[in-house]
Amino acid sequence: DTIRIFNCHLESIHLEKSNFTTIDKIQSREYTDNDSTELNNLLGKLKNATIKRSGQSDTLSDAIKNSPYPVIVCGDFNEIECSYTYHKIKTHNNLIDAFRESGRGFGGTFIGKLPSFRIDYILHSQKISTWNFVTGKRKLSDHFAIYCKFDIESK
Repeated sequence: DTIRIFNCHLESIHLEKSNFTTIDKIQSREYTDNDSTELNNLLGKLKNATIKRSGQSDTLSDAIKNSPYPVIVCGDFNEIECSYTYHKIKTHNNLIDAFRESGRGFGGTFIGKLPSFRIDYILHSQKISTWNFVTGKRKLSDHFAIYCKFDIESK
């Protein structure tokens, strides 16, 4: 049968070394009023990236909604599950999260100083099911790879 696959990489925050220094200061409670410029820089990056991802997720969601075929959506959303981006793409299109269907554990995909949140996803239409979802452990980039096996309902 025919399926449509969407592979995406939504807007990154574009953190720099100075942003991680600010994060370290906040986490160790060494942040002072003198660091407010760096904090404003970090918060501005977070805000701008979130706004861009919102627009990108609207565009992606519309393309998914207009697909005449069942879909598989996979990629780096750069957002956690409670975000607008995740819900716009998943819920607006009645998709299934492959990790929730057949994954185990926490599922964190980001590798870095920030906590390992799950920001990479495989979502799919109701006519598709998955099993054996795996979050890889090899460090090939700043994200762990994710993969699973699919069953596609035939007509």
